[in-house]
Amino acid sequence: MLHKGAMAETLKRNLTITTNVHLDKSNVDYLTLSHAVERMSSVVNIDKITFEPISVGSTILELLIKLVDGRIWKDKIDFINPLDVSHSFDIPGYWKESEFILNREIRASLIKLHNIYGVNLLKITWEIL
Repeated sequence: MLHKGAMAETLKRNLTITTNVHLDKSNVDYLTLSHAVERMSSVVNIDKITFEPISVGSTILELLIKLVDGRIWKDKIDFINPLDVSHSFDIPGYWKESEFILNREIRASLIKLHNIYGVNLLKITWEIL
């Protein structure tokens, strides 16, 4: 297990992104998300990432980033105004600037995927090869 702030170990892993809509793996916005996740996972070991509504029909979706060391980043994103979304963060514990700055790219990609393609259910997992 990593200690707080330790660099992620280099592991061969297979990234899997599943969504409620079909996105071709060559789609530029899909690739942007995939690359953002890979960049973050080169700094911290991510267990999983989910993006889903807090309840049926809600305009609020929750982004959850769970690290292998147990740390969690929760961001509730309200899409009532999709051009200027609102955030509510629940972040217990400490994150280094070098770690959490990378999830901004992930959030921006998810907001774009939601607004353009209707992605409102997403799960990212890894299989260690």
